[in-house]
Amino acid sequence: MQLEFIEKFVLVFLLFSVPAVSISKDFLTFASISLEPTREMTQLRPFADYVAKKMAALGVKEARLRIVKNHEAMARLLSENEADIFIDSPLIGSFICYRAGCHPLLRSWKKGKSQYQTLVFARSDSSIYKLADLRGKTLAFELRFSSSGFLAPYYMLLKNGLTLVSSTEKYDDVNAVRYGFSGKDANTVFWVLKNKVDVGSIDNWTFESLSKNVKDSLRVVFSGPPLPRQLAFVREGFGENEPVLKQILLEMHKDPDAQQALIQLSNTAKFDEVSSLEIETLDEIVTSLAEIPSVNIWDKSQEAEKK
Repeated sequence: MQLEFIEKFVLVFLLFSVPAVSISKDFLTFASISLEPTREMTQLRPFADYVAKKMAALGVKEARLRIVKNHEAMARLLSENEADIFIDSPLIGSFICYRAGCHPLLRSWKKGKSQYQTLVFARSDSSIYKLADLRGKTLAFELRFSSSGFLAPYYMLLKNGLTLVSSTEKYDDVNAVRYGFSGKDANTVFWVLKNKVDVGSIDNWTFESLSKNVKDSLRVVFSGPPLPRQLAFVREGFGENEPVLKQILLEMHKDPDAQQALIQLSNTAKFDEVSSLEIETLDEIVTSLAEIPSVNIWDKSQEAEKK
């Protein structure tokens, strides 16, 4: 009870100790990447309106939404100060920040989860027990724009000394790991079970959701480091009201009036602090992959199928 009182006092103090809206406009712009803008706006609108209402004392009169089709467009919005806040998967968001200038504000507990891990798995009757056994094998990723289904496992394999080559490329190294994209986690599992590929990569929560019979037919070869399930990002230069925004998000899950907004926002349970270790891990992955041509999230011909 005392802790709750202190948290409310902090929010009130922040709201009334900031003299003006430093973003120099009377609205906040919430952005998102989707190929289904109508559905995305329906999901995002209650959250955006809630935050704008909470910041009304600072001069914010409305929340505006910008839905874009790809990461290039999101980076452009941020660079031109046309977006203030966006929520995305940790590595996609971090790649956008690497180019456009933004930073993580808080973790978002998408579908009630604070973190997830990438798993590399094979059939339980295979001869693959460790990453070194992947040399010369085939691998199914999910989507080029998936943090857990491509970017994180790609980095993990590179870090462990493996050479990765797309199945569409000509490459003579018999020890290279040849990879393709399945399009869906279910396809990845199916391809491994049916020996279409030797190994696959999915996140730990998806793996845990598989039936016992399916899991018994598979073997986890490697588990990656924990990553935030999702992150809320804010543009650089958002200004001195950033602590107010942060406190509003931190307290949303305690407010009965915010519950529907959180549910519609990918069934978000809460927002909380992102650790320095998580940020360091994300920075290391992005820095390692940013200049590799095959890891190209900026290809405009490939718009975002999944967040």
